[in-house]
Amino acid sequence: MVLLKAVLAAMPTYAITCFKLPKSLGKQIQSVLTRFWRDVKPELRKMAWVSWDKLTLPKRSGGLGFKEIETFNDALLAKITWRLLKHPDSLLGQTLLNKYCMDADILNCTIAKSSSHGWRGIMAGREVLRQGLGWIVGNGDSIKHLKVSDLINPSTADWDIQKIRLRLPHYEETIRKIIPSSFGSNDELMWLPEKTGTYSSKSGYALSKVYQSNIDESFNWSSCIWNLRWARLCSRGEFRLMVPAREQETTIHLFTQCAFAKKVWELVPSLFTPAVRTCASITELLRLCTRLVNLPPSGISVPLYPWILWLLWTNRNKLLFEDKSFNESELVTRALVLAREWQSTSLPAGSQSDSPKDSSHKPFVLPSGFEEASSDTIHYYVDAAWNSGSAAGGFGWICYDHAGLTLRQGTSSRRYVASALVAEALALKSALSDAVNAGVKDLICFSDSKSLVALLSGKSSVTELQRIISDISLLSLSLWSVTFKFVPRSCNMATDSLAKNALYVASNSLEEDD
Repeated sequence: MVLLKAVLAAMPTYAITCFKLPKSLGKQIQSVLTRFWRDVKPELRKMAWVSWDKLTLPKRSGGLGFKEIETFNDALLAKITWRLLKHPDSLLGQTLLNKYCMDADILNCTIAKSSSHGWRGIMAGREVLRQGLGWIVGNGDSIKHLKVSDLINPSTADWDIQKIRLRLPHYEETIRKIIPSSFGSNDELMWLPEKTGTYSSKSGYALSKVYQSNIDESFNWSSCIWNLRWARLCSRGEFRLMVPAREQETTIHLFTQCAFAKKVWELVPSLFTPAVRTCASITELLRLCTRLVNLPPSGISVPLYPWILWLLWTNRNKLLFEDKSFNESELVTRALVLAREWQSTSLPAGSQSDSPKDSSHKPFVLPSGFEEASSDTIHYYVDAAWNSGSAAGGFGWICYDHAGLTLRQGTSSRRYVASALVAEALALKSALSDAVNAGVKDLICFSDSKSLVALLSGKSSVTELQRIISDISLLSLSLWSVTFKFVPRSCNMATDSLAKNALYVASNSLEEDD
């Protein structure tokens, strides 16, 4: 308890949010933190089997997410730098930027010898931001590398394909997946590690640690380890790790190469078990394990490999320390029991996640929006179809009057669409453009994309849609009223068919979408 109080007192969160701590003080605080996690008692020190640098890596990079004080300090200070970057007209921004950034912006200004301690802390935060900043392309005028606006055709407000092929042919696909603003919106700096584009100290710290440690990010720790829902079984006392005092064999040999492990994997009711392959490392083993397919007789739909690996480890410990062990078939049976228990506790009561979905096409049904709208209100149903292989998108929309009679419909398509959500946003944008050109004033737009409707309602934000959402907002200004509503797919089948037909034509066309 005394040590815990010392740890809590040693974490001056408010101070490190505002000022850069001296290195000596940071090391003292770090020492208290490390001793808290590693020692049983203040007077009894234990050996550190894993380096603190490893433990302070983010979970997605193989660490435990503990905080290294100096890096965490810089990540918190970067929040001040971010505010100055995004709100230079604030009182703090006018004071500091007019004093220290007269000749250059905050990202490029030099640090004068006479700079205050507070400003030097802000500059330390700037180094964190530089690692993850990127541009949201509007008109391209603010982006100096090449200059992006040189690659945009001013008459169409879209990419000039010939210029891209002349100057950056190897990046054509990547560039064309970026959707510029159709109305010349300004470029904007965004924080790329966050989907919302807004800086957070958590992502800033994680990115700094990865940069410092040169971590290979190809292994997905989240999907292979952290997102496997261990919490409920941990709370029930299933995990009591016993680490052997000495280890006579390698970990990879224990899990796959010894005769006992090979026999276990042969008995596992799954396809593509790792025992028949050669694994050079634990990360490669986990990648192979994620490919396991449980056979139907097992009745298990959740991953089985965590239990196999866990029981192989604990079985070895029982043999070493208690002279007890399971045989191969007993171990597999125990793994199946644990996996079924995990499956039953992970899924909510009454869940039918494995039941086949009803894919039958239901007839078109007028949603409640038709009943609520006035006679002047026009309804647009929009939908998109997207092919992940070709990255092509097809868009469709149907215009109805207040009584549900079809007024007109339209389709369009585009090559190089980054995601299904981007395709849905482009479909809505094309429908709004048609409504504005037709002189519509009162409009209700229906989309079967809940994510898009949430974005348009201001409940969330996604970096890749910033400029499309901005264009939709500008188009909405030409209307007296506009409402965005979610509609089930079953009520949007006609528009869905239009979008799929547009995608089919785009995917089979031999002409370039220039």
